[in-house]
Amino acid sequence: MTSRQETEPAHRSTQATAVLPRSSILVAALSTVVEWYDFTLYLYMTTVLSRVFFGTGSTSLLITLAVFAVAYLMRPLGAMAFGRIGTGSGAARCCSARWR
Repeated sequence: MTSRQETEPAHRSTQATAVLPRSSILVAALSTVVEWYDFTLYLYMTTVLSRVFFGTGSTSLLITLAVFAVAYLMRPLGAMAFGRIGTGSGAARCCSARWR
């Protein structure tokens, strides 16, 4: 019984891998830090914000956390909407998008 050996060489990818510039990575990291700082600060101040904006009722904390949840859940929807605008019309129009 003979063993069958492959005669074809191993396939290597001929596509070049895209390398991001360091400035792009730095800007993306910085914007993520600022965004999470916003959310962390909001959660840290939740008890104060609930008393100031919604009174001292039993549901004020729940309403404040609901506002946070809505903001957190709208992020992917905004990314999808503005991503579609940016892909279809260009980044310049996406960055200058405004509601009329």
